[in-house]
Amino acid sequence: MEDGDAKAAAAKAAAAKDDIEKTAADRLDLINRLFAVAISVGFATQIALLLAPTHANPFDPQGHAIELSAAAALHWHGLLLLVASMFAVVGSWEGYHKSVRLKPLEDAGRFWVDIVLVFSYLILMLLSELTPAWFGLLAVIFALYVLWDIGSIEWVKRHTDSIAAQIDQRRFERSIVITSFWMVFAVLVAAIAGKVASDPGFVCMAAAAIAVLVLYRSDKNKRWRWQTKAVAAILPVVLLGVAVLYFK
Repeated sequence: MEDGDAKAAAAKAAAAKDDIEKTAADRLDLINRLFAVAISVGFATQIALLLAPTHANPFDPQGHAIELSAAAALHWHGLLLLVASMFAVVGSWEGYHKSVRLKPLEDAGRFWVDIVLVFSYLILMLLSELTPAWFGLLAVIFALYVLWDIGSIEWVKRHTDSIAAQIDQRRFERSIVITSFWMVFAVLVAAIAGKVASDPGFVCMAAAAIAVLVLYRSDKNKRWRWQTKAVAAILPVVLLGVAVLYFK
């Protein structure tokens, strides 16, 4: 009797585990699809709007080329922030899949943060011509990264026998420190963005945002020491310092 109960309990546990794994796989599949939608809709829509020709005869190759060039010159701020948006999206895609391979989406918390993040990427691309709003949303995205890291730490604590926990639990605890460190720079960029009035200042702001995104992903991958972080942070600090010279 006891042997039968043990087998039934084991079968129930195996079925529950299988259900959790399928749910995690289904969630990941949805997030992958949303990423594709965000990139295709957000980027394609915005690039079409920014480079839309207004020539009376858009089918005239020569006229179209002139209008396309004029549109690019008129909307280059938006184009630059659209490129920066792609840095955010592609970097997130790569880092995200590295993370969920070790920590599957078994918890609803990270799953919902993922959904908000992906739609935030879509909006980020669509906001590329609204400079203050774009930089503000970038800071919000970093805050969402912090929430995701908190969920990740909790997942590792609940799964002490997982590969992620066996690698080094402190690695995932350090992840939130890394995200918080670079979030400070994203917040600084957002705070300064609305006060910069000239084209050179805008270029510095956009370059600072791209630098923060790239350095953040590099830090996540390599787990830099504080000395390395400090040296890397010089670049966005210098760019922000130059941008301050172009305040209104």
